[in-house]
Amino acid sequence: MELLTSVRLFLLGILKRIYWLLPTLILDPFDLIKRIFRVNYVMPQWSIWFLFSLGWVIAMLLTYHELRLNKLSVDIELKALKGNTPEEILARLSSEAKIILKEASVDQLGSIYYSRYMGGASLQTNGKNLINNQEDARERAKWESVLSELTNENLVSKTPSNVYKILTLGYSVADKIPKAGQT
Repeated sequence: MELLTSVRLFLLGILKRIYWLLPTLILDPFDLIKRIFRVNYVMPQWSIWFLFSLGWVIAMLLTYHELRLNKLSVDIELKALKGNTPEEILARLSSEAKIILKEASVDQLGSIYYSRYMGGASLQTNGKNLINNQEDARERAKWESVLSELTNENLVSKTPSNVYKILTLGYSVADKIPKAGQT
């Protein structure tokens, strides 16, 4: 069944690109050359068939390329979705990522505010600043890494103003994180 679907898509793609064949089907290109340049030269019959075949080959190559790119994009999407249940994502998260995700999920706006300035950085959510020593480069790098981790797992999205908004999947994962004091 998959082979028939592939063949059907391939043939439809070729028909969509029939415009590569139109010059040889509608116009006699050699007749146009005779009229424009006033050359009286009889072209061999094989040259018309060659141009016609070349049009088919171009249409086939473009169709194959389009189908291959579509398959690659579908494969990438499937790979991204594979193994992304909230429980599996939760198992992959670091403890710092769990902390910030849980805090952001109870924040009224579901936001994480991150700003860098000359003396350090600030990472705030739910009214708490999560960077203890704001001037420590290690501490700053750790929390930047946590934000990248949450973004890569599609739990939060970054706005242009360095505000991270928790996404639906982020709320689902945060709901699976046990509250402080529970196991």
